[in-house]
Amino acid sequence: MAKKKNVIITGAAGLVGTILRQHWGNRYALRLADIRPVENLQAHEEFAQLNITDLDAFTAACQDMDVLVHLAADRRPKADFYETLLNLNIIGGYNGFEAARRAGCPRIVFASSINAVLGYRGAATVSWDVPIFPQNVYGATKCFGEALGRVYADQHGLSCISVRLGSPRFDQGGDWDPEEPSHRISPRDTAQLFARCVDVEEIDVAIVPGISRHKKGWQDVEDACRMLGYEPQDGTAFPRALCCPGLRLGADCWLVMRLLSSTVSRNGLGASISHGVTLVIFKAIPVSVWVGMLNSGRSIVFGYWTA
Repeated sequence: MAKKKNVIITGAAGLVGTILRQHWGNRYALRLADIRPVENLQAHEEFAQLNITDLDAFTAACQDMDVLVHLAADRRPKADFYETLLNLNIIGGYNGFEAARRAGCPRIVFASSINAVLGYRGAATVSWDVPIFPQNVYGATKCFGEALGRVYADQHGLSCISVRLGSPRFDQGGDWDPEEPSHRISPRDTAQLFARCVDVEEIDVAIVPGISRHKKGWQDVEDACRMLGYEPQDGTAFPRALCCPGLRLGADCWLVMRLLSSTVSRNGLGASISHGVTLVIFKAIPVSVWVGMLNSGRSIVFGYWTA
């Protein structure tokens, strides 16, 4: 069996770091770095307290790592430059690239932001290679990080992938309008996208969108699909998920997947699933509840089997 990759995540106590931990499971050997404690460590995880403005400490934290996922930053669009952005996003951003280089960590995955191209909001589709167009200083600090990726790839041979991340709070069962442009990404798509950034081979430098697949997404998700092999499972391009009250996707569901045409069966029983179904398998013990919702959003197929 192939050896697990050693991955360090900065800002691991934050929202995206928590999403990656929850969805990745023990896929990688994780070093969780943050200035705040990270709780409930699992067997494949270790904690490293880290102030990202300390280059020597950052370099030490990157020792023996295969990939640095650099999430730590002040992500507030209205953050003050001298109060936080200079230290965390500029110096801390630079230190991530330089620490990876010094420690011999061959790849950095840098959490950029849609704020790097926010000025194009309202455009039909924004490709990865448009000129940067931030609308706030926070966005400008993310443009700086993307530029560092180009420098360190060209000058030092460091593999650098920047993810222009949208809001990682998209809920397939939530209240959304498919006709409204969206920049959001679901937690499980966030985890899959960053996993592809960790695993993909032969990438020198890349900038990719961090969104789910939307009917009207103003970043071009196909850029990430083509470059990384990313296959988003959520977004307004898919049917709205049906979920019973009180059940939470991820916490109470084994799997949510689209089926083009299939038959689900167990213990000799079968249920025909029509084209374009979203299937949700709930963690009901001792009863497994299989709920399929047709693409029309009107016809529902229910199947119940005892465990």
